[in-house]
Amino acid sequence: MDSRAPLVEVLLTFGIFFTPVFYDVRMLGDKGKWLLLNPAAPILDGLGACIALHQPPQLPWLAYGFGFGLVAVVGGYVFFKHLEPAFAESI
Repeated sequence: MDSRAPLVEVLLTFGIFFTPVFYDVRMLGDKGKWLLLNPAAPILDGLGACIALHQPPQLPWLAYGFGFGLVAVVGGYVFFKHLEPAFAESI
């Protein structure tokens, strides 16, 4: 078993609870902006603003979420291609 598995579980649990799905970021006041650093949060907050409040999403936050997601996908692809030759042997 990989020794990093408990760390991944803790980080995923932390990310789930600090992603504003069932609550609004504005409920937390000024501290709510820190939650928007989670790349999924601006997308979900913009979706909630469009559906529930009939407001347009904030484009800078959506650009941040999209940019972070794009960097994560490209970085993951490059990392995978770097480790691909030894991938089958390490499983």
